[in-house]
Amino acid sequence: MLEQPPLILAIDDSQLVLTQLEFLISNQTPCKFIGFDCGYKALSSPEIHQASLILLDMNMPSIDGVEMLRKLSELNLQQPLALLSGENSLFLKNAASLASLHGLNIISCIEKPLSVSKLAELYKALCQFNKAPPSQKKDITYPNEEIINALYKHEYIAYFQPKVCSRTEKIIGVETLARWNHPQNGIVSPFYFIETLESANHTAELTKQLLKQTVEFWSINRTLLSNLQFSINISANELSDVSLPEKLERICTDASMPTSQITLELTESNIINNIRSSLDVLLRFKLKGFKLSIDDFGTGY
Repeated sequence: MLEQPPLILAIDDSQLVLTQLEFLISNQTPCKFIGFDCGYKALSSPEIHQASLILLDMNMPSIDGVEMLRKLSELNLQQPLALLSGENSLFLKNAASLASLHGLNIISCIEKPLSVSKLAELYKALCQFNKAPPSQKKDITYPNEEIINALYKHEYIAYFQPKVCSRTEKIIGVETLARWNHPQNGIVSPFYFIETLESANHTAELTKQLLKQTVEFWSINRTLLSNLQFSINISANELSDVSLPEKLERICTDASMPTSQITLELTESNIINNIRSSLDVLLRFKLKGFKLSIDDFGTGY
């Protein structure tokens, strides 16, 4: 059960959907419901910091859900969040991944149209979230030493996110993302460790470990994955290591994976300071068959 009465805040440009949400949620639990038909109104409201649950529509005209996730992160909100959309489940899954990268607490993704059963599942997820120990919620921080030690304990694992063609809805590639398989807290978002690893110049080791896991995954499923492109992020500070092209090439050749199936996406979290060594490394990546891309999507992890 939830505290009585919980404050439920919904953000959706459709007044009809807000009315439907209020009706369906009130059937699950007595609550105080506040609906906003514009994201900007919600962001300026004091209630957004007091809500027991925030429901966010991803398809809004004035400020869309992706922008809202960024704004909510800037407010450092820790409240549980549920995403709503008329888009398909893959879109919602990717939106939830983005929210996690922003450090937000996503507890549910709901495809429209709404229904009693979908809201019942949401209520169950909210109850489970409230029962979770504090160590599993987003206010936790990790010491730098623990983050770095986890790298050499091989606690960071690859998550494979499909890239889907919006026209055909077919998988056209795979992005390798980093997650921390924490021994106590389970799967931890890169929000909590990437900045530390970058500051300590340990992202090159992370890249090698993620590439090894990607190559192993490809090798096991070679027949199915032979035509797919895999993308892995590298930080600009890794380009100071002129031996990096050989190291990554060796990982691929040891498993007979063509380097041409790997796209190295350079994240813009750090400015390239040494143009000479960076250009040296990038050109030699190309000579060894790797594809290169500039990742404009923030950290890309």
